[in-house]
Amino acid sequence: MESFDAVYKQHYQDLYRYVYRYFHRREPCEDIVQETFLRLYKQHQKKGCIEYEKAWLYKVATNLSLSKLQRSKKWTLIQPGLTYDTPSVPSPDEIFEKAESSRRVFKVLAKLKKRDRVLLMLYQEKMTYKEMSEITGIKSTSVGKLLSRAFEQCARLLEEAS
Repeated sequence: MESFDAVYKQHYQDLYRYVYRYFHRREPCEDIVQETFLRLYKQHQKKGCIEYEKAWLYKVATNLSLSKLQRSKKWTLIQPGLTYDTPSVPSPDEIFEKAESSRRVFKVLAKLKKRDRVLLMLYQEKMTYKEMSEITGIKSTSVGKLLSRAFEQCARLLEEAS
């Protein structure tokens, strides 16, 4: 394993952004990402090397996020493609357009199966099929087909919502 600090610096920001899509608030995201890295540290202390660290981190973060959401009975996702640290100030028209688009996307995503929402979020994070397989427990040979179906279902529901 690379040094823990190097792994932390390499993955913290992307992992935080990924978890943020579940909660839309800083506090639970920080807690979950910190718990994820704590578990990585403990895992290395106990068993040593993890073959696919990135996939392992996302799997733990996904499981912690889904557990927390299940306990709180809340499930929301932000619109894919939004950035969270954009310094420019959008115009009121742009804000309204994004809000309307986001509402439609939120409604559609809420109609998808949990597995499909997770796959779409991992795809948004530019994960490989192998990484998605490691994170979700889905066979790597099935990830592409399930992801394709999730996109088709999402597109169909978005079209119906228009």
